[in-house]
Amino acid sequence: MDRDEDRSDDGSPVTGMRIPPGVETHGDYHVVDRGDHETSWGRFTHVEIHRVDDSPTHDWYDLFELKNELFGEDRAALEVYPPAERLVDDTNSYHLWVLEADAELPFGIHDADSTNRGTVIPGRRSDAEDAPDR
Repeated sequence: MDRDEDRSDDGSPVTGMRIPPGVETHGDYHVVDRGDHETSWGRFTHVEIHRVDDSPTHDWYDLFELKNELFGEDRAALEVYPPAERLVDDTNSYHLWVLEADAELPFGIHDADSTNRGTVIPGRRSDAEDAPDR
């Protein structure tokens, strides 16, 4: 999608922007299916999500609800923040990789999570005295 074609002179989105084929609109977000990918963790479906108004913000809970609506509450998904040298930042898009049904991540969030198979490695907390200001 060439976003510049649908912008006014000041760079803001033009209202009534034409939505390209393959893009679904869900509330404040456009969702693009980027296909399935086989990995060593199993099959993932990659979706690209961006706000209809092209603003650079998103609400985590909005993407969680989109994941539930499109793929189901029982599916896990990842949002990736890559190393700087692999960053692609040409739009205000967010990418989710959704695991196939019944797949489990090899790590968990909660201590009691059955997928928490790793060993906790003690480390410094980000709020340590010498941590940079945020």
